[in-house]
Amino acid sequence: MLAAMDGETARTSALLGSLHFAQHVFRILPPLLPVLALTLGYPLWQLGALVSLYFAGSGFGQAPMGVLADRHDRRLIVPPSVATMGLGYLVVGLAPYLVDPAAVAVEVAGASLTMGVLVMGAGSLVAGLGASAIHPCGYPLVVANAPPGREGRALGAWGSAAKLGDA
Repeated sequence: MLAAMDGETARTSALLGSLHFAQHVFRILPPLLPVLALTLGYPLWQLGALVSLYFAGSGFGQAPMGVLADRHDRRLIVPPSVATMGLGYLVVGLAPYLVDPAAVAVEVAGASLTMGVLVMGAGSLVAGLGASAIHPCGYPLVVANAPPGREGRALGAWGSAAKLGDA
């Protein structure tokens, strides 16, 4: 599919597709929650809240990012967005090294929220906010860089990259 495009279009499609792929890889987390609960010792509801924070950040951020994407050069919005998403993922991964993961930070309705969960929650929210620009910037960038009459193919490749990330 990319072979039918000129070099610049193929590079743009591959770059945007890889970003879309990376955003969708996060969706592997929900099916792994039971394994993570056993491994990390956190209750399922707390790990599920991390997923909810990611998708809440992404969901609440997409409309404002759409406004920004319509007003400003999308090519300038995508890099800081991806950096923010990466920073959030990094915070989640490094949470056990940033704080004492077992230290109780607060009690809510008789349940303890540890520093580890709170730091991972902040990282999940930040990653979701970063991911919120992928769709509002990606769709128009993919279409704008597709050869005339090949916009559907370009969007298909972009969407396929996302589904491969889901897989």
